[in-house]
Amino acid sequence: MKKQLFLISSVSILIIILFSCEKDKVPEPPTGNTNKITFAEITINSIYAHNASFTCSIDMLANNSIQQHGFCWDTQENPDITKDKTELGTMSNAGEFSDDLTDLQPDTKYYIKAYITFNDFTIYSEQLTFTTNPLGSPSVTTNEVINITAISAQCGGNITDDAGSAITDRGVCWNTSHNPTINDYITHDGTGTGSYSSEITELDINSNYYVRAYATNSVGTAYGSEKSFITNDGIPDLTTTEITNITINSAVSGGNITDDGGFSITNRGVCWSTSQNPTINDNHTTDGIGTGSYTSELSELDINTNYYVRAYATNSIGTAYGLEKSFTTNDGLPEITTTEITNITANSAVSGGNITDNGGFSITARGVCWSISQNPTITDNHTTDGTGTGIFTSNITDLTGGDTYYVRAYATNNIGTAYGNQISFITWQCGSQITYMGQNYNTVLIGTQCWMKENLNVGTRINGYEEMSDNGTIEKYCYDNNVSNCYEYGGLYQWDEMMQYTTQQGTQGICPDSWHIPTDDEWTTLTDFLGGSSIAGGKMKEAGTAHWNSPNTGATNSSGFTGLPGGYRGFSSGSFDNLGNNGHWWSSSEYSSSHAWGRCLSYNNYGVGRGTDYEVFGFSVRCVKD
Repeated sequence: MKKQLFLISSVSILIIILFSCEKDKVPEPPTGNTNKITFAEITINSIYAHNASFTCSIDMLANNSIQQHGFCWDTQENPDITKDKTELGTMSNAGEFSDDLTDLQPDTKYYIKAYITFNDFTIYSEQLTFTTNPLGSPSVTTNEVINITAISAQCGGNITDDAGSAITDRGVCWNTSHNPTINDYITHDGTGTGSYSSEITELDINSNYYVRAYATNSVGTAYGSEKSFITNDGIPDLTTTEITNITINSAVSGGNITDDGGFSITNRGVCWSTSQNPTINDNHTTDGIGTGSYTSELSELDINTNYYVRAYATNSIGTAYGLEKSFTTNDGLPEITTTEITNITANSAVSGGNITDNGGFSITARGVCWSISQNPTITDNHTTDGTGTGIFTSNITDLTGGDTYYVRAYATNNIGTAYGNQISFITWQCGSQITYMGQNYNTVLIGTQCWMKENLNVGTRINGYEEMSDNGTIEKYCYDNNVSNCYEYGGLYQWDEMMQYTTQQGTQGICPDSWHIPTDDEWTTLTDFLGGSSIAGGKMKEAGTAHWNSPNTGATNSSGFTGLPGGYRGFSSGSFDNLGNNGHWWSSSEYSSSHAWGRCLSYNNYGVGRGTDYEVFGFSVRCVKD
């Protein structure tokens, strides 16, 4: 038999049709076809005494106009459509087709081809031969092979026709060669027609087998179609569990055995090594028998060392391993974080740490260390804040104002000292300028107190005849209702508005964050540092008469306080008084429900006046650093 290639042409198109034919039957190629057609091999579905079933498929491009297709057969070679044939009609797309051949003679050899007719031209597949069953042979099919193990499998058959003679034996036969018969390995699975199941046993590991169902009656033995399968290799299937609970000298893993390979699991566990692909010749655990999940404890490990781990399972065939996992034991050092810096002053701050893991050893020392250089250690300045894990607070002292410091928490155990993340901060330096609500304020250090050098000027101006209220908006008076006086001398505020409607001494009030309204005692501390209230006024007043009226007695401003004569807003009708003559400042200390303590500087006096005034008066405000 020989494959022929025909070139078919029409207008501007070269067409190829690939088909099978006999050497002595070469037809003229058709004209007008536009596609290529290729036959696949014919497949035998079933063979009986008087009938058989076959399947064939074709590959073809679209637009073919197939008039007829099917199978043709004869007892002589090279059958064509002048012989017996089936007719399945037209066909428009590539695909598979099947049909039954009937009225066959028992125990007879036949030749069969698939065919396709288009444009009144017929092409044929390659020829296949088959022999019908002897008269009276049963009709039987072979089931698919399932439940395959290393040494067994399950198959079976279905006897649809006993051909008029009772089925006396049935089962499956198998061998490592094609077309096994009842002279090979077989099962005996009862009598009669219908479906049955067969257990195939005593197989060799990892071997290829062929199996057929059989049915025997008084006429003879018939066979179903052949199936093939490969037995398993007998080795267990398993996975390695992820590594958890890692410490300095131990860890937890395990495995999951999903298939014992057909043989009982006699040992299981994990093996590990510092080299890849560990085996049971390395360190290993022994964690019982059987399939399923199990947990393994890895122990006596070295600190800060990389290990490789595999689960293993052993049966009578051998030992199988899961995928390799790797991990590194802890270094034994504590785990610690550094607390954010708070309460920053010119010479101190507050930090601390949180020790979440002692590394496997008791914490013997903890605290924070700091330096003006990065990555400070316990050889630098440090605190000592107890032992043990958990959160602790550290007070950082003896700092210098205006410097940048670097801080790390530390924790020490028997292995060594671990450090938390580094945090930096800048100590506040009195004398620096601050910005608050869009305005700049200079500062001055007087003794141990840091004061603003200017009166506060924040808020929305209201007229002098209006009373301030707790309405969520900071309000201010400007002397004579002239906003330029607020920029010159600062705003004037009623006591409640300045305090933001609290009576707590030292409250922030309308001051910036980290600043507050000075208490009566803090005013006294200031005047005492300057020599007492009788002479402190001269040291606090701005020198000269640019703002103060003459004679501005004793004014030197040697303290840097730079007090100005901003006057006040009066009690009745919202009148203003004493601009140029006096400066009046509130304290946050209340004398009574209507009066509070304050301070006063005068143009004709060295001293500082201390007294109580109605809280509805509008006075100047100075802030002092927390």
